[in-house]
Amino acid sequence: MYIPDTEISVEGEEELEDIASLYEWVGMACMGAQRLQANDRVDPYIAVYSPPVPSHIGDLTHVRWTGLLPPDFVQQLISSVITNSSHDESHFISAITAQGVPTVPVNYIPRTDHERTRLRAPREDSVDTWSLLLQRRDNRCHWVLAENIGKWDGRFG
Repeated sequence: MYIPDTEISVEGEEELEDIASLYEWVGMACMGAQRLQANDRVDPYIAVYSPPVPSHIGDLTHVRWTGLLPPDFVQQLISSVITNSSHDESHFISAITAQGVPTVPVNYIPRTDHERTRLRAPREDSVDTWSLLLQRRDNRCHWVLAENIGKWDGRFG
């Protein structure tokens, strides 16, 4: 499978494009897309997707969980990924992706009572997906939270 050799950084416009490309790659990996397979020989005039460049051929572990996730479990998962990632592999990237329920009117509960809960129109075509992208590099954890929301989300606009 093609694994991107991207460093997580959001310092400029080009890096934001890299993050968007990586977010797209994570979505394709979650679907088990054939375009990511190393032996994929698709006609470039037919397929519009190609893995990010540069990339290398490697293994991918995909774990799927259905149901509610307690916050403590998610924190343990993130800590485990950071702790067990290899120090010498700068291309090692982990992604934790969540898909929310698009038909609920409230998708996030504020941390404090002072913050107002943003409502959204509960529609079947709503989108609520985010990916936490993690990379251990230079003995530090670099991360970015990429989110895909629909036009019915009241948090933006």
